[in-house]
Amino acid sequence: GAGPRTRSARAARPAQYSNVPLLAKLTKLLLLEVGNLLELGEDDDEDEDDSDEDIDSQEDGSINGSVGKNGVELSQLLDEGVELVDIEDEDEDPDSREDPLYTLDLKKYLISFLREFSQQPCFQHFVPHLNQNEALTLQHIQQIQV
Repeated sequence: GAGPRTRSARAARPAQYSNVPLLAKLTKLLLLEVGNLLELGEDDDEDEDDSDEDIDSQEDGSINGSVGKNGVELSQLLDEGVELVDIEDEDEDPDSREDPLYTLDLKKYLISFLREFSQQPCFQHFVPHLNQNEALTLQHIQQIQV
């Protein structure tokens, strides 16, 4: 039912888990990451289209001058917090810039890897473990021009 499960109810119907081989789970994680990267890429494209509209609405003052329940201006609070977070330090870390992973395009690398891996004969053993979203991501990867 909708209420809490008692010990006797849990004992009568224990939770069902499926066993997924480690390599299949790693493949599923890579597909999930590529799916997230692809969604982020689509969101970035949409954000670029909307950026002119956002700037126009900020110039009107409709967004920038919003006052909360307590009479505090949101932009003022955000401006004060900017000093607490120093994002530029992370970008200027010399050790990070020398690391070969710093220049790696993760999205391109994962798409390339998963394309090649999906063409291998052994990949057929992984297919039964993929859910619908993972299979769709894999199909989408095959169609992308990198």
